[in-house]
Amino acid sequence: MLWYYIMTKYKDCNALVIHLPYSYDRWRYITDIKSEFPNLQIIDAIEGRHTDEKYLCMSNFKRTPYLKRDCIQSRVGCFLSHRKCLEYIVKNKLENIIVFEDDAIFIHDDFLQEDIEEGYDIIYLGYKAIKNGKKDKYRIDQTHAIYYKDYEIAETILEYLDNNPNKWTSWNLFLDKEILPVIKYKLNKWIDQVSSKEVKSLINVKSIDIM
Repeated sequence: MLWYYIMTKYKDCNALVIHLPYSYDRWRYITDIKSEFPNLQIIDAIEGRHTDEKYLCMSNFKRTPYLKRDCIQSRVGCFLSHRKCLEYIVKNKLENIIVFEDDAIFIHDDFLQEDIEEGYDIIYLGYKAIKNGKKDKYRIDQTHAIYYKDYEIAETILEYLDNNPNKWTSWNLFLDKEILPVIKYKLNKWIDQVSSKEVKSLINVKSIDIM
C-alpha cells in the first residue's frame, strides 16, 4: 500500500486575530480575514493603559528613554497580547497557526492555496523592516501576520519570555533579538497593513498598536 503525505495549505491553518473590541473601524478587515478562515478566533487585545505600572520602568520593559507614557503602554499591551495568543495556542495544542493583526489586508491571496513550506518554525506572511544602525542590516519593525508551526514552538517562546522578564521589550524587537537567531524562519510579503489614513492609530486612542 502506498502512503501519501498530504501537505497542509495556508488556507487550512488555524487563524487568530488580535483585536480591541471597541476598534469598530477594523471590523471590515476582520470580516475579510474571516471570509478566508471561517473558524477565525478573535483574541481580545490587552489594552496598554490597563497594564501594571511597573512596565513604565525601563528595567522591567526595555525601550528608548524618550517615549511618552501612552506609547510605552501601547507596546506593553502589544507584547502581552501576543503572549496571550501563545497561551491560547499552547492551551489548545494547535498546529499550523496564523496570528493576524486586525488591520491586515491580503495583497497576494494566491498564497492561501500554496503548501506550507516545511522546516520553518515561524514564517512571516507580512512585515515591515527598518535599517538597523549604520551597518547594512535590517530588523523587523512591524508584523502584519505571522505563522507558527505548532504549539511546541509557541510553548518554547512562551517559556523563554516568562523565564526572562528582564528582556521584555516591544514584541517585534523581542522576536528579532531573542527568538529569530535560534530558530529557522522565513520572510514573505503576502499581507500588508491598512494605511493609517483609513483606520485610527491605536496609539492615538491610548490603546495598543497591534504587533
